[in-house]
Amino acid sequence: MIRAELLIDAVHIGVMVVDAELKVYTWNRWMAIHTNIPQQNAISLPLRELFALDEERVKTLSRRIKTTLKLGSPTFSIASVEGFLLPIPLPLSNRANFDFMQQDMTIVPYDNSRVMVLIYDQTPLMESRRREASKSKELSSMMENATKTINKLKAAEALLVKQRDVIFRQANYDQLTNLPNRYLFQDRLNHAFKEAQRNKKPLALLFLDLDNFKRINDVLGHNIGDDVLIKAAEFLRAATRESDTLVRFGGDEFLVLLKDSDKDDALHVAHKILKLFKPVMDFKKHSLSLSPSIGIALFPDHANTPEALIQKADIALYVAKSRGKNQASVFSA
Repeated sequence: MIRAELLIDAVHIGVMVVDAELKVYTWNRWMAIHTNIPQQNAISLPLRELFALDEERVKTLSRRIKTTLKLGSPTFSIASVEGFLLPIPLPLSNRANFDFMQQDMTIVPYDNSRVMVLIYDQTPLMESRRREASKSKELSSMMENATKTINKLKAAEALLVKQRDVIFRQANYDQLTNLPNRYLFQDRLNHAFKEAQRNKKPLALLFLDLDNFKRINDVLGHNIGDDVLIKAAEFLRAATRESDTLVRFGGDEFLVLLKDSDKDDALHVAHKILKLFKPVMDFKKHSLSLSPSIGIALFPDHANTPEALIQKADIALYVAKSRGKNQASVFSA
């Protein structure tokens, strides 16, 4: 019959028999190899003399041995939770992640006063888990950094878009009335001309300025003058469609471009504008008489180019002024 000591020495786990005072009675070959403590030096000595056990580990081991003896059933220690109970040093070459062997430990009853302690080396498993955790943490960090970079790029892009929009608006819109300026109008007029020529549809252009505006601006100041211009822009919006193009051309001059509109359509809009300007209007406690004069030119009746259309409408405007102001005049050769 094979002796029990030979079997215990043949297994590839640590095996020792100890009592509640942690005195060693059995110390297998695996324990001798991994602790570098020969069997003859371990037998009859308490574990606290064989290992640098702190008080907390001594209490933990003693408590679990007593619990095992009292209940007559095994107790366990898991490496993933506690790491180790016996501080078995690892070789220096294996200390990349841990200084001490990571152990699963099973404590089973041996007799009425002693237990058998089975120690399983879980260091390779714990190192693998730590590497995976490190990779996961590294990946998480990379993803977090990537997310931060993406968010920064999005913020920068949003800022660029906002700045682009601001620059575009400053370049193409009048800052006082928020109407398109002459630069944006020129682009829209060119486009409307091409569309009208292609579809053989008429265009109408209203060129207007405010009668006596220079005197109002000079006498009452630019603040009142600005209020008058803002009010004039409101009237133009009220008298036109969303598809029409309204423009502050400069100073007190405004343009209204009407697509698919003939002479009657243009006169109808002009009269709506004239009616919106009341004989007397209040601007910051100042009662002012304010009216527009309007010149009208048509494509293709009066002009075949955008430049000519503006010129003909300007001529019609001065005809309206020469006839007493506060009226609309259609270009006539």
